[in-house]
Amino acid sequence: MTLRRNLVMSVMALLILVVSAVGSFGPDAHAQGQTIGTADFRNAPQLTPGSYLDRIVTGDSAWYSVIYTNGTPYEFEVDFQGANPGTGFDLTLSFVAPTLTTVDGPAAVVIGNGVDYPAGHTNVWFLKVSLETSNQNGVEYPIIVSVDGVQSASLEACSDIDDCVLDDDYAAINVALAEATAGLEIARSQEKAAAVEAEIENLR
Repeated sequence: MTLRRNLVMSVMALLILVVSAVGSFGPDAHAQGQTIGTADFRNAPQLTPGSYLDRIVTGDSAWYSVIYTNGTPYEFEVDFQGANPGTGFDLTLSFVAPTLTTVDGPAAVVIGNGVDYPAGHTNVWFLKVSLETSNQNGVEYPIIVSVDGVQSASLEACSDIDDCVLDDDYAAINVALAEATAGLEIARSQEKAAAVEAEIENLR
């Protein structure tokens, strides 16, 4: 009985050692690290080639950045980590240029032979991951984002690139966004005032 118990304990120890060395047998065994995508492309974390774990809420999008070299074949993929929630869920990824133009996707797997970015723009490109569903908004799911075929290098500041106009473009976008937000707040205030006035009229 003691010999059998020792044999079982030895086998368990060996299995633990193998699992520790290889990783778990699930999909997350292929993920090399964790990341947190952002709702704003300007703060998107940079991903180098590899696979990353993240979490996304249905109805939302997550942004990531990559350093891309013109003409380089690329392959990007997004998938649920663990069990797929089933039909009715649309998990997609888009490859977005520095000009914020989608050049490939949305799809679960995006593959291309290479694209070029316009002269005067930085080599920082973006990945936009979205999870859409018709009946479960606000539910969080773990995902794996895989990146291949991009350059692994440090970010270049727009001010260090000749004829780069991206900072000016972003500044114009920020101004337009601030004006639109202010207009929306004014419209909401006027709407509330009109509702109050209507309520007062009803009470008279």
